Amino acid sequence: MYRVLLLCKDNSILSPLADGYFRLYGGEIVEIYSAGLEKKKVNPLVVDLMKEDALDISEYKQHLVSDFRDIDFDYILTFDTESEKESHHLPSKPVKYHYDFDKLIPEDFSNVKKEDVYRNIRNRMKKIIKSFVRSHFTQTNAG
Repeated sequence: MYRVLLLCKDNSILSPLADGYFRLYGGEIVEIYSAGLEKKKVNPLVVDLMKEDALDISEYKQHLVSDFRDIDFDYILTFDTESEKESHHLPSKPVKYHYDFDKLIPEDFSNVKKEDVYRNIRNRMKKIIKSFVRSHFTQTNAG
């Protein structure tokens, strides 16, 4: 079983999305840990958008990265600049991958439709996780 840590700043959008897709595509060979540098409530719009892919993340359990400091991870995936920096302070020596979602989230939401922004983020995350699982693990359902 591979241990994978998914890390983002506030554990409300990016790591819950990644967690949902890892559970879908990673099957039974990946042990998923998902955390943030802070804890905020999972964005309800993101929960709704995941339902479009028949994934229910409404019961997603939030954690802080400090909850997992003693776990020896095989991989750490970070999704924003702050979490990428924090990943260097973790004691284990996993293989690290950084995916920059910062540029997909506008600083000013007043002139954009949030649903479109989050749908774009969700679709990108889905592709990234599906590709990651395919290229790193065998015998998965990432068909």
